[in-house]
Amino acid sequence: MTANVTGPSESICSIKEKNRRVRRWGIGLLFLGLVVLGWVMSGYLVNTLFEGGKYRKPYLVTYINTGMFSFYLIPTIYNYGKKQLGLIKKTELNISDIPVPDYEPVPSNASTTKIENEFTTKELAILSSQFCILWFLSNFFTNSSLAFTNVSSATILSCTSSFFTLIIGAICKVEQFTMAKFLVLCLSLIGIILLTKADKSSIRAFSMLFPIHATTPLTEENWPVIGNLMALGGALFYGIYTTLLKLKVGDESRINIRMFLGFVGVFNIVLHAPVLVLFHYTGVEKFSMPPDSETWLVLFINALSTLISDFLWVLAMLMTSPLVVTVGLGATIPLTMAGDVLFKHHVSSFNYFFGAFLVCISFLFVNQYDENEEIVKINDETDTEG
Repeated sequence: MTANVTGPSESICSIKEKNRRVRRWGIGLLFLGLVVLGWVMSGYLVNTLFEGGKYRKPYLVTYINTGMFSFYLIPTIYNYGKKQLGLIKKTELNISDIPVPDYEPVPSNASTTKIENEFTTKELAILSSQFCILWFLSNFFTNSSLAFTNVSSATILSCTSSFFTLIIGAICKVEQFTMAKFLVLCLSLIGIILLTKADKSSIRAFSMLFPIHATTPLTEENWPVIGNLMALGGALFYGIYTTLLKLKVGDESRINIRMFLGFVGVFNIVLHAPVLVLFHYTGVEKFSMPPDSETWLVLFINALSTLISDFLWVLAMLMTSPLVVTVGLGATIPLTMAGDVLFKHHVSSFNYFFGAFLVCISFLFVNQYDENEEIVKINDETDTEG
């Protein structure tokens, strides 16, 4: 009799939960689409500053963008001040006159476990300080790559961060490494090789970015290679960052993402300010204010786009999954390629498009393998509970 009553009740609850997850998944995909548009727009904005030599300050631009994350601490500071003000007001009341209920609510085991597993403010600050350098290096190399190669190549090579995550994750026992994934990784590398061979972007003066006398003069042929290597460096640091973050945190629900990003912004401002001064006096990157209002506007829009896009990226990842977000960001590839053709009149060769095709296909295959592994894992957990 009990089974007949409990069964339909559990079925109704499972249907409601499924519908809720479907709605959240749809919202997450919507956020992901906004992230794609934001990242493409940010890439072109940075490229307009670097390409013409109008304001070639990759370190400063990265410093501003990452420092903007500190604005996410404003709600935390506001709530803290509001809480302290509330405590002061409570001390003025005669608490003994307030009726007290005869019972005390006992938290459930689930909520107690959740509170115990959540990162405290101090732990979040320590975690942010450990990862802000990797976060900064990833953005710095990605922004610098735009000074040497076009946005399409920088975006495509930056998307290889998922493959670096796969390799590093296997080493750290976070990701399952299979021969099928390895073959797909090789397919992606073939595509990258085709891209680097086919990319003949316009000349970008290396001395304008890093005015240091080099022993080997740069030629038009190897300038795009430098940009491609910088984009790969940004992808590598991103892979290290995400893997170590997952290794330390495990479940993203354990941390307050807004507070985490806010601390990352604060530590980036404090830790990397001396480097900004060092670059100025050594001539690596001379500090100067934006020359006109148009440059100020581009810097502001780019920083705001990064601030919103990265937060939406975290939301999209939580509402869907990291794998879906990684594959979805591959949509930046056709968008940036179309932008190069329409706005910059770049003509790409067959090898370029074929290389991009191989990279996109490899993303789809890796996602399919991981999705199947996740389904098998969920089925095993369901069978165990049953």
